[in-house]
Amino acid sequence: MLLRKTSLQPVCGVTRFRQRLLHNDFSLEDDARLDAPMELQLVLLPFLEASQDRVSELLRAAELGHLAKVEEMLQAPFDPNVAGQDDQTPLMLAASHGHEEAVRLLLEAGADKDQCDGSREVPLHVASRNGHAGVVRLLLEARANRQPQSCSATPLLLACSEGHLNVAKLLLEAGADMEQGNSSGNAPLHAAATSGHTEVVGLLLDSGADRQPEDPYGGIPLLLACVNGHLDVVRLLLEARADKDQGNSCGDAPLHVAAYSGHAKLVQLLLDARADKNQASGFDMETPLHAATEANHADVVRLLLNAGADKHRASGIPSETPLEVAQQRNLVDIVHLLRDESKAEPRVRVRKHGCCSCFRRYRRGSRHPAEAWTDVFRWPAVHDQDAS
Repeated sequence: MLLRKTSLQPVCGVTRFRQRLLHNDFSLEDDARLDAPMELQLVLLPFLEASQDRVSELLRAAELGHLAKVEEMLQAPFDPNVAGQDDQTPLMLAASHGHEEAVRLLLEAGADKDQCDGSREVPLHVASRNGHAGVVRLLLEARANRQPQSCSATPLLLACSEGHLNVAKLLLEAGADMEQGNSSGNAPLHAAATSGHTEVVGLLLDSGADRQPEDPYGGIPLLLACVNGHLDVVRLLLEARADKDQGNSCGDAPLHVAAYSGHAKLVQLLLDARADKNQASGFDMETPLHAATEANHADVVRLLLNAGADKHRASGIPSETPLEVAQQRNLVDIVHLLRDESKAEPRVRVRKHGCCSCFRRYRRGSRHPAEAWTDVFRWPAVHDQDAS
């Protein structure tokens, strides 16, 4: 009877769960066999009205993957699209927990594969985020929308953010847009690079994804990978010819953030890739050497000096050399490094309105202006010839 009901579905437009085949007013079970030709009557049942307890029962069965119970309640027949708290449906719960057979049953019963919950997510979102490749495959085979607009993020972006390689492959094979971002403007490559998912980054690059999409702040995947210290991801992006010197809207370039974060291996990798070691960044026009000094990363300072970074280059506002920054903050190890590199002494720079660096040091933490002046006179100093 089961096969016969399935074959009748395209004809009557009703799933097997709502069909009843009668012989002599007796309902035949799904496992009944016909040994001879006989006259049958087809009855199509409406959904039963479900109490809250029965709704909760079906939701719980789907969530736990209890197939017999799910089958029993669909045969009642109850609507597979009943929703509970936060508009969670049986299909949403089964997909979220990776219960493939329960998902298959619910889809067969006519569950809406694109129905949103209270968070405006659909089953494909939760299955992708949780890495349930089998469920994702079932939903795609059922023609679920691979690019639903209801949620702030696409299923592909969620899979990339969590590092689910097989799910990302399925979605890309189904034609998911690898450039579509979330509500914050981050593309799948941003998400994978930020989280350090090297294989997913490789998959996206091999699939032809833009290697340097910009988020609303001008951040590219290479920059985000540097912020979080993901060495292998940075290496992949550099091999894909991502711009090693492209900064965000604040002017922060990959070498700046790697230096400030103290990621020495990343700094070396970027230097080997010929990143600009003296690039001025942001409103203060600080170099990577300034950034490493301010964050007290002596090992990074040493790398930059060995690569030929200009230790005499002053920042913009306030105008300070790396050595002045180190002395101001009493970073003894870095002071020694910067002094050992050259016998040139630090300079006191004067801004156009006549305010010298001692007052800036006071505003940035000295307890009294006199201490700042004392610091200046304690250092061997010469005035810039171009100071005005």
